[in-house]
Amino acid sequence: MLLKTFVLSLLLLSASFANAGPAPSIYVASTIPYAAPAADGSASPGPECPWDARLVEYLAKSSGNRVIITPKPMEAQGQKLILTGRLGPTVGTGEKAAPSWIEVTGTLLDENGKPLGDFGFRDDRYSGNLHKCKQAIRLGEGLGDSIAGWLEEPKPGIKIAETINTLRDDTIDQEIKKSCPWNTELPNYLTGMTFGNVYQVTDDIGTAGGKKLLLTIVNSRLLGGGLYSGFKWLTVTGSLVDNDHEIGSFIAVRKSFRAWTGCGISDRLSYEIAYDISNWLQNPTLNARLGDAEDATDANP
Repeated sequence: MLLKTFVLSLLLLSASFANAGPAPSIYVASTIPYAAPAADGSASPGPECPWDARLVEYLAKSSGNRVIITPKPMEAQGQKLILTGRLGPTVGTGEKAAPSWIEVTGTLLDENGKPLGDFGFRDDRYSGNLHKCKQAIRLGEGLGDSIAGWLEEPKPGIKIAETINTLRDDTIDQEIKKSCPWNTELPNYLTGMTFGNVYQVTDDIGTAGGKKLLLTIVNSRLLGGGLYSGFKWLTVTGSLVDNDHEIGSFIAVRKSFRAWTGCGISDRLSYEIAYDISNWLQNPTLNARLGDAEDATDANP
């Protein structure tokens, strides 16, 4: 009886694999066009460095050859992967100059051109002792590996702005504004925590289609002094929109005594709220209260 059950289980398992069939091929161009010039206006690493071709080659290899390189992917009979690249400011001088980061966004289309998902990956592991082309190629290979992983389970991405809006400008200390990347810390942390599912766009986020997350700082108290200056806090609201229809919203509060500098507390609270948002995005709801907002009666701790 046990032998019969075992054999039946094997047959059912084999049938399920047979029905699943091989994963469809995905066609991609051999090079990646730029969405915009480098952030500082330079052309680094320059057209002489084929980092994008190496990225695509590495992607094809990492995917087990499911990704097929072709000069005209849109004419192929199968799924299509459309990629766009963007470079960060150049770091270093001379032969050691390299982009501080490379970003690749992409959309996966089905056989009929219908979007199956989109993503954005950025790699900024800069190492100043490498030649600029070698560094760019290293960044590209890392991105190719990330894209191959995303293709195993593609899904619609969520766009966010590169900087976070402020409802009241006077809630941000002037010294912090001058000394800290206070309005980019949270978006950067959030994109890093969500494996390409949340990615930044340079265009006006208000006009972006598909899914987007609109973030606003509504209140804050960010200053140094540790416990001697009392609680510091950051309050952020968010609205998750899918083609102009709100499908989720939250207020997130984090507060702390820690960090002796204003920049330190800004970084810490931005990281904690980004972590709260990344968890909420796994099952977004309307009117959620995240972090310390669960215990707060309003937006002001």
